[in-house]
Amino acid sequence: MKDSETLHYFRVIMKNINFILILLVSSVVVVTTLRLSWSLGARDFLNMLERVPREPWKTPLYSISGYALLLLLMAVHARTVNTNLSFACFALLEAAVSLWIIWALNFDVNAVWLVVIADLMKYWSNSKTKITSVGLLFLVYVLTEFDVVFGGNEGVVSMQAYLSYYNSSVRMYLSAFKSILASVNNLIFLFYMTLLIRLQVVENERVQLLNQQLDRANSQLREANVRLQNQASMVEKMAQTRERNRLAREIHDTLGHSLTSIIAGIDACLTLEEYEPGRAKEQLQLISDVARRGMTEVRRSVNALRPDVLEQADIEDALRRMIRETGLTSSAKIHFENGASPLELDEDEEEVVYRIVQEGITNAIRHGRASEVWVSLTRDYNILIVQVRDNGTGCENVKKGFGLRHMAERIRMINGTLEYDGSDGFVITAKIPIRWGK
Repeated sequence: MKDSETLHYFRVIMKNINFILILLVSSVVVVTTLRLSWSLGARDFLNMLERVPREPWKTPLYSISGYALLLLLMAVHARTVNTNLSFACFALLEAAVSLWIIWALNFDVNAVWLVVIADLMKYWSNSKTKITSVGLLFLVYVLTEFDVVFGGNEGVVSMQAYLSYYNSSVRMYLSAFKSILASVNNLIFLFYMTLLIRLQVVENERVQLLNQQLDRANSQLREANVRLQNQASMVEKMAQTRERNRLAREIHDTLGHSLTSIIAGIDACLTLEEYEPGRAKEQLQLISDVARRGMTEVRRSVNALRPDVLEQADIEDALRRMIRETGLTSSAKIHFENGASPLELDEDEEEVVYRIVQEGITNAIRHGRASEVWVSLTRDYNILIVQVRDNGTGCENVKKGFGLRHMAERIRMINGTLEYDGSDGFVITAKIPIRWGK
């Protein structure tokens, strides 16, 4: 059984005991008065009393109706939203009705006051107000025990005065029965208060524990927010760095290739100007076209777009066009062989392949002074092999420059590998796993 259910049963038992006490006192008053009237001993009984009692029928009427009203108030209170105003109203009404019942019973039964205290205790939340109010209620309960305070009221005659009509044996049994009921009521009230206080202590401990857990959770949340902010800042910086590197690669690949072609073309023009002025003019026109396309590529790279030629043609046509234009603007002879046709690559794969070939040709002409360059594409199942080989000066101790470093970064982004050898000319070999494109 839950503790809250135990408290409820305690209150029910107290209400039943008080109802029995009300019936007991009311019965003694009514029955004794009737017996006195029948035995013609009323005058002797009245001469024995210090005051005239009220009409006997008023005692059960006032007490039982008052008790029914008290139980109704408690039931309504239990179904009402507990605000400070509603609590104060019900507390005053219950206290007033309980005092009315005690008065109606000639102050012989004040146990009903404990029922009121038990009922109100379950609604108090403010501990300071609870202690003060309970103290006042107990003070009123103690005062109702003394005839010196209430005994002078007109019509108030104690139960002991009515019991004097009976012999000692009857008086003893009735008085003992009343005392036992009152003692049981007091004992149950004591158990009720003890259990209620224990529950409130446990509830306070639980609330404190929840507050501590909430504080720890808030602290962890703040720490997590700080970590997330730091991580977000780091991710943003990394993204900025990657974007700068990407743009740097784009500009290097595009501008470097175009400038290499322009330089080679100008060198050819200087040679042709003396011997073939007509061809020099044609060469200058080609150089002009390459410069314009290079400028377009730079602009598109800055805007994070793919090479312009890949927007207009597939990867094979784009490579052939780039190789043809480079051959026309330089003195190098460039050979192209596609053994991996058809090439159906994703956009990022196409861009990497294009930039590898572009960078390889540019390096061969600019750094290797090559007169011939061989570009080949082959495939080993799902591995695309891109190779750029030249007959230039080569380089035995290769140091990664900007071009090779960013070429390797491009390939790593699509899980590929890059190899190079400068012992006999210069050979760049890239192996790219194909996702099979379309």
